[in-house]
Amino acid sequence: SREELDDLKRGEIGDSLKARLEIYNWQNRFQYFLDSLESLAEEKGFDEIDVSILRDKKDEFINKLLIGLDISFPEYFMKYVEELLGTKQIWSLEQNIKELEKRIDKNDDLIKFGDYTNEVVVPGLLINTNANNIEGNKVTWNFKSDRFTYLDYKMVVKSRVTNVWVMIFTASVVVLLVFLLIAPKIRRRNIV
Repeated sequence: SREELDDLKRGEIGDSLKARLEIYNWQNRFQYFLDSLESLAEEKGFDEIDVSILRDKKDEFINKLLIGLDISFPEYFMKYVEELLGTKQIWSLEQNIKELEKRIDKNDDLIKFGDYTNEVVVPGLLINTNANNIEGNKVTWNFKSDRFTYLDYKMVVKSRVTNVWVMIFTASVVVLLVFLLIAPKIRRRNIV
């Protein structure tokens, strides 16, 4: 909601918002998982594993996950798929699914606990930036992932470059125009 978004921007994360963010994280995580599983099933030629059915049941599956499981995610997932799709074909992907879960966990850790630095060097005169550090024409942002996990983090830097050739050309045109405007008046004076 708008109120929750405002709370999030202020860093005020209450219990209800924390619960909604956890669901959001699981939805994103599971979506990535399903996309990867779909590619894997297509690669292996497992046509009995219909990922579109799993996508339709995504919310139901996530709610079951949030209740808490006493078995591992891959094992629970494979049992769920076997029951839902009526195929044992999913068990031949067990090792791939475990590796996929490890990769997702690693990515989650990088996002949740990572510190990030972005450096940009701009040409010309630096005009405006919201960077943490400025050294000449190099601007640097240092931040933790919580700055962009749920909200956009805008990095702004503006500079102005003086194009010498354009200035010379413009000055030449102005001098030429002035000369063309004054030359006829000078000729008239000389004739009279």
